[in-house]
Amino acid sequence: MPKSSPASSRSDVGDLVPLVSVPAGANVMHCHFVFAIKRKADGSTDKFKARLVADGSTQKHWVDFNRVFATVVKALTIRLVLAIAAARDYNLTSLDIRQAYLQATIDEDLYMRAPPGINSRGGELVCKLRRSLYGLKQAGREWARLLARVLVALNGCPGYSGHDPGVNTSITDESAPDSRTHRAAARATVFV
Repeated sequence: MPKSSPASSRSDVGDLVPLVSVPAGANVMHCHFVFAIKRKADGSTDKFKARLVADGSTQKHWVDFNRVFATVVKALTIRLVLAIAAARDYNLTSLDIRQAYLQATIDEDLYMRAPPGINSRGGELVCKLRRSLYGLKQAGREWARLLARVLVALNGCPGYSGHDPGVNTSITDESAPDSRTHRAAARATVFV
């Protein structure tokens, strides 16, 4: 199996439970695998990838989710940050969070049919989700909430920009070891 597929099991995405244990009125979503072939620069096959995806189109509003909005930075803001950084010779660092949506937990009780190929001896099994999964309507929002909590823990305050909710800013005054005061600014732009 490819590297990205076992992440679902390593991340404790959910528990397999018998279908009969699902509460009455609960929605049981569908799921499927998305397959991709990653290629090297010369066009040869590098690896095969598979990702388990929830079928968000089978989710029911007010049963499986209520809000889906997640703040992301505007493309114009990214261009502006790059232009300012180039003009002022700022240091820029970027990072990619692997399988970001799988990092967030979910508050709702969500049930999904067992992935294809799961042997359901003794009755049909469903997966009670504990973590966000690609394809869920609230996946982006849950991940954005997790990221905001992490940024608050690092900065001490969320520091959302008034112009673009996808930009987090923290400005601090600190005393340097040589007793000179310097001003440090950190900005995090979130692009999904």
